[in-house]
Amino acid sequence: MRPPACPANSTFSVFIMFTSRFRSPSIPPHSRSDILTLMSMREAHILVSMEKKTENVVGALVLGLADAVLQQTENHAPEKGQAAAAIALLRHEPGMTIEQMRRALGMSHPGAVRLVDRLAVDGLVARKPSTQDKRAVALHLTEAGETTCDAILSSRYRRIADALDVFEPSERETFRMLAEKLLSAFVRDVDHAYSVCRLCDLSVCVDCPVVCSLQSKESASP
Repeated sequence: MRPPACPANSTFSVFIMFTSRFRSPSIPPHSRSDILTLMSMREAHILVSMEKKTENVVGALVLGLADAVLQQTENHAPEKGQAAAAIALLRHEPGMTIEQMRRALGMSHPGAVRLVDRLAVDGLVARKPSTQDKRAVALHLTEAGETTCDAILSSRYRRIADALDVFEPSERETFRMLAEKLLSAFVRDVDHAYSVCRLCDLSVCVDCPVVCSLQSKESASP
């Protein structure tokens, strides 16, 4: 069987060349133990390099896709920054308080108040009395806010769909299952879940892995 194709200067190609020479009858038998030791060291180096490559590739993918999604969704929001996520969060949970939004977006309380003020001036968000806490204000999307939210989520969907278009249907399904497993283990608590899912479209996420993970952790806690 021929070895798989790889760049001529890669660690794997050097290993293939090295092991091919090792099998040559011209190598004296007494030298083969030393060569075998070197081969084991080379093999270990390759395994470590491949493990690090996995993290490196995943890191590049996550960062690149996140940048693309944030840029795309910002184009449909009234301003750059956290406005798109704030609007999407209010689609998730109508009546969310400023404190909940602040924690989800990683903002200071004054920063979140100013953001809500601007969204209200733009006619996208309305403040209403909270039915759960008379001291708090409940935030809701207006009709214009709902329309803006549709545009934000649609742009996010299109950008991610374009990135996933490289997959065959079976590969796409496998990737989804692996992503669900990663998400389930990644999310720590409710605040973290709001942050991770701040631009999600919950209407299409049947059996959301984040919600299922939180429910599982809650039932397991004493």
